[in-house]
Amino acid sequence: MTLPAARPNRFLLVLRNRSAPAQWGLWCSIPSPMTGELCAGAAFDWLLFDMEHAPADLKDARQDWR
Repeated sequence: MTLPAARPNRFLLVLRNRSAPAQWGLWCSIPSPMTGELCAGAAFDWLLFDMEHAPADLKDARQDWR
């Protein structure tokens, strides 16, 4: 069984390339599917969903990631 080729990690590629433009990200700590939708549509380069410092569990996070 052969595995499909993994997509290149654009985040790491930009970190390694010092001449690349800066990335903009968002630290999201509100456990709500609506917040996840709003953040995803805001055209950030990356999102971080905080499950340690927010009242969120895995069920909440799964809804945010959709």
